[in-house]
Amino acid sequence: MKYLLDVIYLIALAILSPWLLWRAFTTGRYRRDLVAKIAGAVHFSNPQHRRIAWFHGVSLGEIQLLGVVVPAFRQRHPDWLVVVSSTTDTGLAEARKRFTEATVIPWPFDFSWAVAAALDAVKPTILILAESELWPNALKAAETRGIPVVVINGRIEKGDLDHFTFTAKRGQRVVIDCQAERIDSRLRAVLELYDASGHRLAVNRGWFGNDPMIDFLVPADGNYVV
Repeated sequence: MKYLLDVIYLIALAILSPWLLWRAFTTGRYRRDLVAKIAGAVHFSNPQHRRIAWFHGVSLGEIQLLGVVVPAFRQRHPDWLVVVSSTTDTGLAEARKRFTEATVIPWPFDFSWAVAAALDAVKPTILILAESELWPNALKAAETRGIPVVVINGRIEKGDLDHFTFTAKRGQRVVIDCQAERIDSRLRAVLELYDASGHRLAVNRGWFGNDPMIDFLVPADGNYVV
């Protein structure tokens, strides 16, 4: 599947290349970090083998969102290293200005070799994506390496019902935390947890103020839906 996606991406790049070259020539955009994005080349060092949180915001708006989330994370986890990435030039410039104590890198294009190289270089403990920019090769590479992926500030409208499926083993502790009020969102969420047969195992409407959380001990191997 990943090689099929690589072929599709290469075809799309070939079709768009005249426009991209024209834009690069007339505006100066798309030139910086191009090789790093295509190859996944990342310069990163972690000699003390500390845990790493990799935050990604595609562009300027998402990086501004992370301006609230990253400091809160650093306050709660001062022993972690923080890596911040962005796709656009404006996003990278804003990240370098905002996150002076973090490592700022370009997000690789979703070629299988690029995302693999970047993940292997950084070796994040967790990957946090701002908004719903979900690239299939990146998600697959993270799954293969056992790297959990978290989406923050995913879009949701009034009355929407969203769900996620995960696999867990008996005895594992699973913590599901929805942060809304704590990041100044007006979302009033309800968390519900179901087993594969549709039996509701847990529900929470407010743990931290209006923000729900479920702290759950898995009773049996299988799939679960939140």
